[in-house]
Amino acid sequence: MYLKMGTTGVVVASSLGAARTFLKALDAKYANRPAVASAADITYGCQNMVFANYGPKWKLMRKLASVHLLGARVRRDEAGHLLRGVAEAAAAGRPVVVPEVLVCALANIVGQITVSKRVFDAQGDESNR
Repeated sequence: MYLKMGTTGVVVASSLGAARTFLKALDAKYANRPAVASAADITYGCQNMVFANYGPKWKLMRKLASVHLLGARVRRDEAGHLLRGVAEAAAAGRPVVVPEVLVCALANIVGQITVSKRVFDAQGDESNR
């Protein structure tokens, strides 16, 4: 089915069989992101993983992100810091506020991925390292 949405034409695969055929036969053709002028300006011509077109370069960027940025090492290291902090608090007889500890752990994971350093120390204070 073909629809006109404003100035853009849209093809609708309205049945399971049509959707399956469409996705199997034309998946690489329609895997690219739409061209957005503002994205091209701020990402040096859509050269990042979010706006890059599907192809060998995008596959390489995704592989690098999966292996190095979003890999298990960062999560494992932060889980170790989290458990050590909880153990230290328990040994000292201090209460552990679980939501605060989890927010600090998540912020540290994001910090390690984005700026390669932890944001909070074991007590939840901002780290100045």
